[in-house]
Amino acid sequence: MNKPCLPLLSPLFFAATLSALVLETSAASSDLIKDIDLPFTKFVLKNGLTLIVHEDHKAPIVAVNVWYHVGSKNEKPGKTGFAHLFEHLMFNGSEHFDDDFFKAVEKVGATDLNGTTNPDRTNYFENAPKDALDLLLWLESDRMGHLLGVVTQAKLDEQRGVVQNEKRQGENQPYGIARELITKGTFPPGHPYSWTTIGSMEDLNAASLQDVHEWFKTYYGAANATLVIAGDVEAKEVRDKVEKYFGDIPAGPPLARHSVWIAKRRGTVRQMAHDRVPQSRLYKVWNIPQFGTLEADLLNLVSDVLASGKNSRFYKRLVYEDQIASEVVAYAHLQEIAGTFVLGATARPGEDLAKVERALDEELARFLAEGPTAAELQRIKTEYLANFIRQIERIGGFGGKSDVLAESQVYTGSPDNYKRTLKRVTEATAHDLQSAAKSWLSDGVYVLEVHPFPKFDTVVTIVDRSKLPIPELRPEAKFPALQRATLSNGLKVIVAERHAIPVIEFELLIDAGYAADRLTSPGTARLAMDMLDEGTKSRTALQISEELAQLGATLSAGSDLDTSSVSLSALKENLDASLAIYTDVILNPSFPEEDFKRSQKRQLDRIQQEKVQPNTMAARVLPRLLYGREHAYGNPFTGSGDEASVAKLTRQNLEKFHQSWFKPGNATLILVGDTTLAQITPKLETAFKDWPRGTVPTKTIGSVAHRPKSELYLIDRPGSIQSLILAGQVAPPKANPDEIAIDAMNEIFGGTFTSRINMNLREDKHWSYGAGSRLLDARGQRPFYVSASVQTDKTKESMLEIVKELKGVLGDRPITMEELAKTRENQTLKLPGAWETMASVGSSIAEIVRFGLPDDYYQSYPAKVSSLTLEDVKKAAGTVVQADRFVWVIVGDRSKVEAGIRELGLGEIQIVDADGNAAN
Repeated sequence: MNKPCLPLLSPLFFAATLSALVLETSAASSDLIKDIDLPFTKFVLKNGLTLIVHEDHKAPIVAVNVWYHVGSKNEKPGKTGFAHLFEHLMFNGSEHFDDDFFKAVEKVGATDLNGTTNPDRTNYFENAPKDALDLLLWLESDRMGHLLGVVTQAKLDEQRGVVQNEKRQGENQPYGIARELITKGTFPPGHPYSWTTIGSMEDLNAASLQDVHEWFKTYYGAANATLVIAGDVEAKEVRDKVEKYFGDIPAGPPLARHSVWIAKRRGTVRQMAHDRVPQSRLYKVWNIPQFGTLEADLLNLVSDVLASGKNSRFYKRLVYEDQIASEVVAYAHLQEIAGTFVLGATARPGEDLAKVERALDEELARFLAEGPTAAELQRIKTEYLANFIRQIERIGGFGGKSDVLAESQVYTGSPDNYKRTLKRVTEATAHDLQSAAKSWLSDGVYVLEVHPFPKFDTVVTIVDRSKLPIPELRPEAKFPALQRATLSNGLKVIVAERHAIPVIEFELLIDAGYAADRLTSPGTARLAMDMLDEGTKSRTALQISEELAQLGATLSAGSDLDTSSVSLSALKENLDASLAIYTDVILNPSFPEEDFKRSQKRQLDRIQQEKVQPNTMAARVLPRLLYGREHAYGNPFTGSGDEASVAKLTRQNLEKFHQSWFKPGNATLILVGDTTLAQITPKLETAFKDWPRGTVPTKTIGSVAHRPKSELYLIDRPGSIQSLILAGQVAPPKANPDEIAIDAMNEIFGGTFTSRINMNLREDKHWSYGAGSRLLDARGQRPFYVSASVQTDKTKESMLEIVKELKGVLGDRPITMEELAKTRENQTLKLPGAWETMASVGSSIAEIVRFGLPDDYYQSYPAKVSSLTLEDVKKAAGTVVQADRFVWVIVGDRSKVEAGIRELGLGEIQIVDADGNAAN
């Protein structure tokens, strides 16, 4: 690609300009962080428990987040994986509530509930309506102070099986072997980070009940815990409640802490591995300083210069210009006593990985020699701060306010340590980044190459083995009110006000989606929407990316079955400039030929990836089996199409897609954020004034009948250590009068953690890390399917259990009043936290638009759920579940599972490939 010529400037002029730009960058960054503050009140109870309270009254919810300062680095060689195994046990009941933790919290509408373990800490968190705070504190304190009396050998064995299946599931993914190899290759034997958090199978098998008791007594005392409570609460009242529930829990013994051990290496260490993947991948890893240090924060920014966004060094060189890689990443993984700096690149099919590595090394060397440009520095600072602002809109969950405060407290002893990081980011200079990179990225690299497993085969031989041959010497729902308007060109506008942060979220919904491919070629909608921001008549893709980054805005486009969408997240301060780019992308995409060829190659690469990953293998095949190839929903659920159809596409096909479907009368613009209808409408009239009216093609979504009997399809995945089971059939459209009952039925059957199918295959049998059922929303008949990834030797047995559950919900195990009551409570009580963020509000409004629901749908939803009867959900089960007429797709090692599946007698097995075609 030819680069534009730049005018020659004198060194003095250049220096003056650069100095001014750096000063302007620093001022802009300072403006962004001046109002960033997470006020908190910190208490330390007499037993050593640290309590941090943050008040946020925008929604009637509360987040509870408990961090125990213990992780896998506290384990000993030979007993790895124990911290994570213990996390699982914490959800299996305590002495005064000996039942599944999820059952208690789901009844009060808890959301964002989970537990996670890393090398340095174990945390447990949940959001719920604020009136449920006492219940959450009761539960958390009961498992902190009263657990061991109900931890039995049976529970240990159950969760051991679940964790081992979680490990299998991770290792069964493409490139899944890399985590273990990198962990062992970057830290010396005996280092606390030299084993993975999930541990080894052998060590998990060796874990004993005595180990459980010792771990709890050692690390789960009050003095080793930090409790963060954020939300619609008052600090003093929270302190009194915490004292009440936690005050009698012992502090626990004194603990030794690991000191900093970076283990910086010298020279280069290389390793090569093979996996069942279609493309080679390269990892380069350096050991760097730990979380909370200046150098770590600077290296975090360095990673953004190298690989964050289309204007990053690596993306422009390897993906955009040379087109030798399909993806590149760089990030600083910062932990308590050491960190790692990771570079990664996936080679395009047929490209030499050595060529990819040379390009990475050249770009890194250029950075070490020159440092970042002033424009790059401004871009990554703005992106960093904008991302942080959006992150702290939420009070709980991964990365929310409670997480930020807990992380700062546990790792640095100061809940507001995040401010130190933000200050460092705003004050960082180009020289600072260059110096940090030179210090830590010039030597001591670990390199891992992962290559596709060679294709081997066998031949038919005729050998007489009856004798030795003679040798011949050969070898509470706060859903905002919706305000509507229609622009002069017919574009419908919906505004929902949210003034918590100075951000406005836009989503333009176009009535197109993957179903529109029925009128062209499979994969068109996805490729067209992926390319929408790859250039306009006045901007290149890189200019769009750079301008958005400078404004702290993000833009994306995509499709689902029925609609295509273009989204913008803009800071209010930069609204006009951000809106100008947004409308330019919507109205004037140019689909440049060179960018089209690159994007087409990436979509073909994506299809290859989909055809080796178990979930996407099944997702490509099931719709063709349910609907037929000629149906509007008969293409892969991923929308990527198939290799033949995508290879034939031209940029003119994408232009035609845009010209056909992008009409104002065929679209609705949804806005959520810090604006009003009166403020935004004039801006929208101006922005979209040149968008002319027009007609659009007609999509036809036909009806299909259930299969007369069950059908079975097996996709062979040799060497697979798990089998993916998918059983599906068509169900009524989303917009149907019995939808709320159907949704409740699915929640009970397979839609939640405590659903029947998950409790059976995971918690009872521990054959799977997770199993469930889903209704994929659509305007036409939609897919209802049951899915489970199970250990290979339990494939037949798991299918039998799924059949038993399907028949049971219709016959000998009908839905009970207790299950219905729990579901009614869960679906209504979790609503207050369902719309905490603008994105979640926008998503719900999009559902109203997509399915033609009334504007007060979510206001009336609780009453409709509460009025559900057993007869309603039983009728829903009878409507959706046809137990003997499912289409089964199994992805697994044929040599190990086929015989067992045949024994079930569910139907004749057809062997198909990843495209759904008959295979030998």
